[in-house]
Amino acid sequence: MNGFKERLYLIADLSDPSNPRQAGLWWIPGTREGEEEPPGWVPFSGEHFHVHGIIPHRDRAYVALVDAGMAIVDISDVSSPRLISHLDWGPPYGGYTHTTLPLPGRGLVVATDESTKNNCQEGDKRVWVVDIREERNPVTISSFPVPQGDFCKRGLRFGPHNVPQRHDAEAAQEQGDILFLTYFNAGLRAFDISDPRLPKEVGYFIPPDPTERYGPLPRTRLVTQTQDVLVDRRGYIFITDRNHGVWILRYTGPKASR
Repeated sequence: MNGFKERLYLIADLSDPSNPRQAGLWWIPGTREGEEEPPGWVPFSGEHFHVHGIIPHRDRAYVALVDAGMAIVDISDVSSPRLISHLDWGPPYGGYTHTTLPLPGRGLVVATDESTKNNCQEGDKRVWVVDIREERNPVTISSFPVPQGDFCKRGLRFGPHNVPQRHDAEAAQEQGDILFLTYFNAGLRAFDISDPRLPKEVGYFIPPDPTERYGPLPRTRLVTQTQDVLVDRRGYIFITDRNHGVWILRYTGPKASR
């Protein structure tokens, strides 16, 4: 947007669909033209701070900030969003936070750091469980285990991308304690988060590698690249693959231990 150096959080008023209008803005401190970077918001060498994804829940928004980690923003007054807290784990970890999913009633956020480079040529990308019971002082309490296998040698990206981005965050409770995560060439992974301090992998589905190219990927090896996931109220799992299109699945693994 004019007047800003990076992408920001726009709240749109869609009450008149034929005439959407700006209702509110929030941006990373220091990314507005002429604004100095305050302490705690200064990128390390090679880092890039901008807003990536937002999941609102009631009067809060959970905002993924790429190399700046995540923020919790008060949107009770949408015309004037207000920062509540900020948490950044990179460096030493790899950063590029993609999605910050709140789990209502549990005081938790699951945050994914997107893999962005091929053949594991990047920092340590994780999926974090963040305790937000005291929202002014969020704390990471665990990270998901990394899938085991020769994925770094398979080509293209290996690492986290996305969990189901529910804008009706309360629907997350219907899925219980099994959380699904896309992992590029490691396919779809299923994790039991009934004990948020000890997430456990309980299943996976890796599509076969494609035999021809459908998507816009560069002309490199034909490798599955599972990118996004949604789960509907029937329990059907929809995954998109950058080379395959859409797969529809149903989870048949063990139930959560809780």
